Amino acid sequence: MVDLGGDSSRALADRSARGHDALLMVDRTAAALALALVACALLVQAAFAPSAAAQTPTAPWVARLAAFDPAKDSLATFLPEIIPPTAKYFLQLGTASLRKGGPLPEAFSGDLGQKLDASPGSLPLIVWQKEEGRLPGALIVARYRGVQPHQVCMRMHQRQYVVRHPLVDQYLGGEAHEGMADGWPAGAKLRAATATYFVDMPFGAGLFGLRPSYAHGGWTLVQMPNGVCLGSFVQVPMPAEEKARLRTAKDKDGDAIALDDDYYEAREYRLSSILLPELEGGVVRNAIHLYFVRIVPSLDAGTDLKSTGALASWLFSRGAEEAVIVPIKLIRKTVAQLAGK
Repeated sequence: MVDLGGDSSRALADRSARGHDALLMVDRTAAALALALVACALLVQAAFAPSAAAQTPTAPWVARLAAFDPAKDSLATFLPEIIPPTAKYFLQLGTASLRKGGPLPEAFSGDLGQKLDASPGSLPLIVWQKEEGRLPGALIVARYRGVQPHQVCMRMHQRQYVVRHPLVDQYLGGEAHEGMADGWPAGAKLRAATATYFVDMPFGAGLFGLRPSYAHGGWTLVQMPNGVCLGSFVQVPMPAEEKARLRTAKDKDGDAIALDDDYYEAREYRLSSILLPELEGGVVRNAIHLYFVRIVPSLDAGTDLKSTGALASWLFSRGAEEAVIVPIKLIRKTVAQLAGK
């Protein structure tokens, strides 16, 4: 089993970064997210967003995750049960119905073990219908062998993993705050940190009005006593003082970053993950990753988000590759390298 370095023993007691929360291990491709999901090398909206922070600990799905037992709960039954309420929360779904990948019981039936070990492009992928003015929300489910949930989840906000995504030009993270997660299930631990992503667009995105974008927000990472981990990054409006401070920032290659000139504020940026422990040989050896993404990059004035046509087709092909598939590839590659495989 691989130790990706550092566990999540403590977590956020100080939620001063209330307007920021979130998650991710390879992150940010903020680009054209055809599916609305930029994933990242390691991974929820301020998935426990300020407005929902007080509600999250008492939500029924939180209690269900806290009660998850890998020795008793079948993934084929548990996943179709937990996905609807968590997707509604993390992706802020309205009345959107499934567009691709459903119905859920069928998506996770059959040889589920083989499905979760498939190549990133063949993993179970769920996409919801597009909503007015937003790109669709999406979810991909994968297995990481030889690693425990916290070893992935608690590193989602760390720069060395985030900037591995080729479209992430820079990632600036603030100091993480840790402590006991008051209000969450007994024994849960929390970590929170602010962060800013600077993301380029895939080649060809400019033809459809998509522009390099920045997203400022916060990470919230929660580790439950049963081994389940939640991670979420959610964008919030960048404060004026933060914009002023970043006027002199540089990208990962050392070039100057020009806000609202080279990069424009993204419309929406939500990255959320649930990592479940999986037994092998009677002990926890693997992690099952549910990765939720909804991303709407900055668009040229007058550009309209439509559910049909050339833009929609491009977003669902190239956007899906960069936002969903590349992050999973990066996470698996990192795990394999650390395992010496």
